[in-house]
Amino acid sequence: MNMEIRKGDKVKFLNEAGGGIVSRIINEKQALVLIEEGFEIPVSITELLKSEPQADKKSEPVKQNPKILQTKKTEKAKSEKALITTTGIENNVVKPLFAIVPTIENMDNENAKFDLFLLNDGGYYFHYLIAVEKNNKFSLLEKGDLEPELKITIGSFDIDKLLAMDALVINLLLYKEEEYNLQLPVHYRINLKSLNLLNKSNYTDNDYFYELAHIIDISKVKEILQKDLIKNPELKKKIEVPYQKNVHKEKDTEEIDLHIEEIADDVSNLSNSEIINIQISRLTVSLNTAINNKTRKIVFIHGQGNGKLRYELRKVLDTKYPYLQYQDASYAEYGYGATLVIIRK
Repeated sequence: MNMEIRKGDKVKFLNEAGGGIVSRIINEKQALVLIEEGFEIPVSITELLKSEPQADKKSEPVKQNPKILQTKKTEKAKSEKALITTTGIENNVVKPLFAIVPTIENMDNENAKFDLFLLNDGGYYFHYLIAVEKNNKFSLLEKGDLEPELKITIGSFDIDKLLAMDALVINLLLYKEEEYNLQLPVHYRINLKSLNLLNKSNYTDNDYFYELAHIIDISKVKEILQKDLIKNPELKKKIEVPYQKNVHKEKDTEEIDLHIEEIADDVSNLSNSEIINIQISRLTVSLNTAINNKTRKIVFIHGQGNGKLRYELRKVLDTKYPYLQYQDASYAEYGYGATLVIIRK
């Protein structure tokens, strides 16, 4: 009876008034329908009837206004005709989220496809810029404003397009339409290659989508280090006390190894962003100490790897220490895996 319901089909509800457009096929039994009020609701496919059947024409993709994409909890409350109030929203909470949702259940290297989302689960508005980074150049992907308790679709990508990106960079300016407390801008860099996108265990049940999704809480980025220090006094001691295990032959040159294994004893529970935060904190503490001690030079060993740590290290030097000179350290001693910072000549 449902005549093979597809994404993009205009449908009517079989047993009640109303209808909408199919925005996603959840599984063989359920679909998400975008109704006139701008909400997505889950409906059994057997309860749907095409209002404009087109046997010989493929359905067009759904064109949705990103401003009306609600989070799952709001959609659910609306579909159940429950009263929606703002009492549960903490107005001073900043909670940006990044989500990856597989659109094909049986993922493999050839057919895997994903939808990417930016969500606002806090009380501040976001002015967002989302860019693709490749070879240290950036291409604007999306920009706009996102209200509290809403989400926007960044785009749909197959696995090859995602892995071709060096990173996805999200910049947020936080504000309110009434008087508010000033918030620092948020900068978040997502290395998609490190997320193991084809691993099904990375996608879980969540509060924002009916499908399994991988959710990254961007709001925790600034809090990670402080929480780790409180929970792990030994880690705090290692970061705050300059690392002087390997002193270079020249007395006025220090050598700091930023490999996470040299800083933390157990890294099994640390995410990539947590590791980078710890390494950069170690960098700034060591550098500030060297400046105060009037050290001439300091070598930071970051390894070659995928270049992420080297990139973040030099970004810190450019933005926070523009008066310092730096260059690649001796190739004979370090290969391409270290940066020499000249504090004083």
